[in-house]
Amino acid sequence: MCVRIGNFGTRPIDKRRLSIWISPRDLTQLVRIGLEHPDVRYEIVYGVSNNQRSWYDNSNAYRLGYKPEDNSEPYAEALLAAEPSNPDPIAERYQGGALPAAEYTAKTPPA
Repeated sequence: MCVRIGNFGTRPIDKRRLSIWISPRDLTQLVRIGLEHPDVRYEIVYGVSNNQRSWYDNSNAYRLGYKPEDNSEPYAEALLAAEPSNPDPIAERYQGGALPAAEYTAKTPPA
């Protein structure tokens, strides 16, 4: 099973990770499904917890019995309050956040 991990950690650490975070408990559950589910031959699933702000359709994982127990929303208020008032528009637009922003060479930000 291919697990496309958004961001692993004990808690999300910024606004972007509110959408892509997976907790240790939920990742453990996904790995167990991959190792133990009798019908898995090759599957692609997203390694994300039950985040209210998630970007992904994780129906493959749910079909295999994934029931994430954690959600990033309890961390949202504090993280959003700590965000800069003028975020980088490139980092905000692209999934890689600061990584594509560091290499963005166009003269104007994307629309």
